[in-house]
Amino acid sequence: MQIRMLGPLEIHTDDGVSIDVPGARLRALLVALALQPGLVVPKAALVDWIWGEQPPADAANSLQALVSRLRKLLPEGSLDGQPGGYRLTVRPGAVDAVRFEQLVEQARGGADTQRAPLLREAVDLWRGTIMQDVALPDSAAFDALIARFEGLRLAAIEDRYEAEIRLGGGPELVAELTELVAQAYRHIDVATTMLGTDADQPNVSAVLHDLRGYLAADIDEARAQHTAAFHAASAAGHAPLIAQILVGVAALALRADHDEQAARLLAACAGVRGLTDRSHPDIARIEQQALGRLGEARFTAVTRQGAQANWHELATAALAS
Repeated sequence: MQIRMLGPLEIHTDDGVSIDVPGARLRALLVALALQPGLVVPKAALVDWIWGEQPPADAANSLQALVSRLRKLLPEGSLDGQPGGYRLTVRPGAVDAVRFEQLVEQARGGADTQRAPLLREAVDLWRGTIMQDVALPDSAAFDALIARFEGLRLAAIEDRYEAEIRLGGGPELVAELTELVAQAYRHIDVATTMLGTDADQPNVSAVLHDLRGYLAADIDEARAQHTAAFHAASAAGHAPLIAQILVGVAALALRADHDEQAARLLAACAGVRGLTDRSHPDIARIEQQALGRLGEARFTAVTRQGAQANWHELATAALAS
């Protein structure tokens, strides 16, 4: 059986027969089991994944009913119950998301001649937005997993291009990179057009400027876009949005080689929301680069400073420098 979730969900038998799995919750159950192939996934974890903070009154029976429905759709013997949970029998390499993580892990620490093809293969597994036809609005676990995979994808793309460039492949990559940026700009322009006057609302404006800041090739243009995003987010006053925009400002600081500012701003994100917010896909990259440049002792000290500082003052200083 082959299971592809790095884009629209697709399931095929080993004979190539397509299996249709209808309904978001049934698909979510399959995804949760497929992400841990051959392992028993606890019932409590499955309930949390599928229903989040609003489980049904009789969650155990509801889960069992879903399992029974899914078992009828899959090849015989592939889904079985175990004490405390359920297990899907499928080869890890037959699940594209699992294969993606395997390739990224294999590439880690290797020479560029090894890393580049592994990362290229990993990125090529993606066919669109991960699990784009699985919607679980009440599941924080689902949202966290989407954010984690998108972060891994961005890091893999970046690492792949860096490896290719070090191997001397810069000239032929220019057209590919240019097209990627152009596609992103087109998506933003389409979204702006569809939003109409709503694009001028502070929360929407903040997101659009933040995206343009990430895409800007010129650092002064990037600073202008992130500044506009910061002011719009501040006006909106929505804590999760402000935390998101602060990550963008931290990315700008890192780009300008202001590593301590970047580390302080990431730490300030926790103060904005009152918790450690790691949902933004760029947090891991910024942390790793700042840590590598500053060293563990200095990074820890600077992060502690950021957690105790005023986020507005930190961002204002970073945008002005």
